[in-house]
Amino acid sequence: MAQVKLAPMQTAGVTPAPTLPAWGTANGSPQDVPAAGAAFFDELGEALAVSPPSSPTDRAALARFAALGIGPGSQPAARCTAAQCAALARGVVKGQARVRSFIYTSVHDVDGWQQWPQLGDYGGDFLLRAAVAQTVWGANVPEEAVYLRSLRDADGARYTGRHAYVLHFAAGGLPPAKAFWSLTVYDADGFLVENPIHRYAIGDRTPGLEVNRNGSLDLYLSHDSPKGHGANWLPVPAGSFTLILRIYLPARAVIDGTYRAPAVDELG
Repeated sequence: MAQVKLAPMQTAGVTPAPTLPAWGTANGSPQDVPAAGAAFFDELGEALAVSPPSSPTDRAALARFAALGIGPGSQPAARCTAAQCAALARGVVKGQARVRSFIYTSVHDVDGWQQWPQLGDYGGDFLLRAAVAQTVWGANVPEEAVYLRSLRDADGARYTGRHAYVLHFAAGGLPPAKAFWSLTVYDADGFLVENPIHRYAIGDRTPGLEVNRNGSLDLYLSHDSPKGHGANWLPVPAGSFTLILRIYLPARAVIDGTYRAPAVDELG
């Protein structure tokens, strides 16, 4: 890693520097895709101009949409008729509905923790890729990392900053990782949230983490600092939120489902 350096292309002797396309302004959030309407495909065209499909499967799939004016550098919403724009907008709405339905019906759920068994190994499963892009923004294959996502506490209630929670790992029950593990909190749109201690994840690399005398570990999730437990506090937003437990270089017990992450309890 010490041999890797980052420098502006001009000073690194790369001339002329490549010209990047002018990007438009993306509107809304990942949860507001349908609101973009036909303009969604204009944003897609800009993204594809910078990062075109690399595999034959992806190129073949994209070729199917060329007749609709969809592709690298294309802006179909800027030149479509009223009927065409309406059709493109309906496609965005229906596509988003399919992705959202897939997210909630295809995962394996144990004690409130959701996992996609084929995460990171997509092949031509574009629906799975779209679901992953909207919820976890890319993923490794399970042998590299396992991602457990939680939307609800042990009682099945959605997480909210109006309540405080605890994630209790029994002695010997920490996530079995050959590298490291971490717990991260995201807001309803899938973004990190500013907080007074600037902590966005907590895990085995967190300095000063306090382990109980019997070897167990309690992580406290709350909007306000938990009295006496600041070392093990992961701040959450005031509104709804989700959790992702990442286990890097997981043991076989994680990959085959033998290891079960504990449910998250609401503090009384």
